[in-house]
Amino acid sequence: MKVLKDFVRNSVKPDVCIAESYLAEECMQFCSDFLKKTTSVEEKPERNTEYENNSILEGRPISAGTSFMLTKVDKNIAHLAVIQNMAALDPYVE
Repeated sequence: MKVLKDFVRNSVKPDVCIAESYLAEECMQFCSDFLKKTTSVEEKPERNTEYENNSILEGRPISAGTSFMLTKVDKNIAHLAVIQNMAALDPYVE
């Protein structure tokens, strides 16, 4: 019953929700089984196997970071944007 109760999205018509959700789940299961039988998936090589550090969780950096210097005008614009948006942060500060 818990599975069927989880299918209910609209409490006004629970029977319709259960039927639609059950049908959708059956269709997805059929498609999944069909694709498993008809397509072959190659095993992907593991990523980051050459690294011995376990702190790397996933992926590699795309490129090295680049640094740049802001002009005085750009700094003033950024500072003004922060000051103008401080009112939006006031509810979260408390």
